[in-house]
Amino acid sequence: MKSKNSSVPELVLVTGFLGSGKTTFLKVLMSQYRDVHKGVIVNDFGKVAIDGSLLEEGIFKEEISGGSIFCSCRENEFVEALKSMIKKGPEIIFVETSGMSDPSGIERLLPIAGKVEYISAYCVVDAPRFLALSDIFSVVEKQVASSDVVIINKVDKATGAELERIKQEISMIGNMPQYQARYGMTGKAIPLFKRKKTGTESENHPDNRPKSLLIEWEGEVTIEQLKNFVGEILGLVLRVKGFCRTESGLVLVSGAGSSVEITLADKASETGLSVISERNKPVLKSLKETWERIFNIEMKIT
Repeated sequence: MKSKNSSVPELVLVTGFLGSGKTTFLKVLMSQYRDVHKGVIVNDFGKVAIDGSLLEEGIFKEEISGGSIFCSCRENEFVEALKSMIKKGPEIIFVETSGMSDPSGIERLLPIAGKVEYISAYCVVDAPRFLALSDIFSVVEKQVASSDVVIINKVDKATGAELERIKQEISMIGNMPQYQARYGMTGKAIPLFKRKKTGTESENHPDNRPKSLLIEWEGEVTIEQLKNFVGEILGLVLRVKGFCRTESGLVLVSGAGSSVEITLADKASETGLSVISERNKPVLKSLKETWERIFNIEMKIT
């Protein structure tokens, strides 16, 4: 960490594909710096910001939803958010990117925002899905290549052989340190590694960004209905996440790959399900048909 007398904040980037566990890891990482004035910029690809509400109180926050902060369509918002954050005077700024962000162009944007020292980039990879995703989405490899440290998350859901293949694949991309984690926890404190990477051409473009949809409805549903609905549509979409009102109270729904997690939540500024799908894949009809079969209430997709 820098001297507290320095007026230039440090910046730490946390990236990773949709559903890899970035927010969970970020909370763990930030907990190592309890006595440090912190700021966090959270980028949700969905139409409503969700992840920012999961972070602790008492820190400076900026939230950007609706696209990748490194895409030309959103980078101005990132620059303005970072300017605002720098003015608040944190000692360290954490930036959590959206799951489809290619972070390789971040160093081009930082000087525009002001004085900040970019010190470290962490990439969180989803152990049970990494090998398959890296074959389909080039941004997965870009995220790893742009990082200084790789966190192999959800190792409890992968076999020993799979973990060895993952470590080998990552080593072929770069020689950055690798940590294994469960629920974002590595078992020991992770130091902030100083940057060694240089910027490369970014793949963030409006034409290749995925599609973001928001499902909204009035009233409560059951947890079983939510689990069935999300479980069925995960074969069509990349990611489902949101806060929903149920007979058991407010819950956070998180779905990626074949995994659906529903946990009780304390609060939410907005409710609904944010759905991320590939841009050229038609999903609206299937989403509506699946909803009508499982629920008895009307929904709206925007």
